[in-house]
Amino acid sequence: MAQKQIALQQVRSGKQRDLPDALEKGQFGFSTDVARLFIGLPSSSEPASLVAGRNWTNTPNSGKENVEIITEFTPWEIINSAVNKPVTILLPPNTATTTSIRSTTRVFLEYVGTDGSDLLETGIVQLVALDDTRVLISQQNNTNNSNGIVSIDFDQPSYDTGTQRLTITINNNSSSNITLEFILRGWDEQ
Repeated sequence: MAQKQIALQQVRSGKQRDLPDALEKGQFGFSTDVARLFIGLPSSSEPASLVAGRNWTNTPNSGKENVEIITEFTPWEIINSAVNKPVTILLPPNTATTTSIRSTTRVFLEYVGTDGSDLLETGIVQLVALDDTRVLISQQNNTNNSNGIVSIDFDQPSYDTGTQRLTITINNNSSSNITLEFILRGWDEQ
């Protein structure tokens, strides 16, 4: 019968401010003062482009050239930037644009619409897929338009339960290009 051996693996630890710019590739680092955990991915390794050149000046409170393993002590702004990756779509004037995105059956889509540097509109779209053909939709808008007419509306939603993709048409009812940025939050029926 083979002998079993138990080995102790030590993790680099110390204060957050003393975390090296880049741990060795695959090396763990634990910041004892704020209880955050990192793994090394230095710019000399592949895929270095994920974190190359990141430091506390250009990415405050980051893991520098290290990847953070999210724990209960990870600051909310770090979790938020990791979880909420916005989707950006250019909406031509007076046009309907159809998009398909991977999602759950219950979706909150929060959006911001701009025409370059000016904020035009914000809103929330709530969608609940009952099955492949029936999707309930509700939209609330906030607009900067003085007459109160909104420029962006969402309609014709459908959900493919097989591919878990939501398809929706986004209408730009204005005479200018609109850049639409949105994030999705959601869950599936329990």
